[in-house]
Amino acid sequence: MDLEDGEVKCKQCNGTGSPNNNTVKEYELRFNIVPKVCDKCQGTGKLDWVENIVGKKLKYYENDGFPLRCKKCNTTNINTKIIDSIDRRPTEILYFCNNCEKELAYWAYGSFSH
Repeated sequence: MDLEDGEVKCKQCNGTGSPNNNTVKEYELRFNIVPKVCDKCQGTGKLDWVENIVGKKLKYYENDGFPLRCKKCNTTNINTKIIDSIDRRPTEILYFCNNCEKELAYWAYGSFSH
């Protein structure tokens, strides 16, 4: 792993980016929503000095509005449902969490709404 100036290796995952078995919570095991990446570094294995203290801020949506993870259960297991289409091309799509079924975003005619 190449560290740039001001970056340190994540101590929670020891720089691997994978979740440490000691940090997986009981409810995550019970509801089968075990994270695929380290909670602190979000899978990068490295942090800057601020992130080392507070952890990385989770990103729930891309800049264009595409959903990345659920705000309720924090999983990245996202599913879609085509609501409407014209000539077999989707014009309206609903994005929802596959674990808790929370609606995450609605895409229609080229733009997202949340």
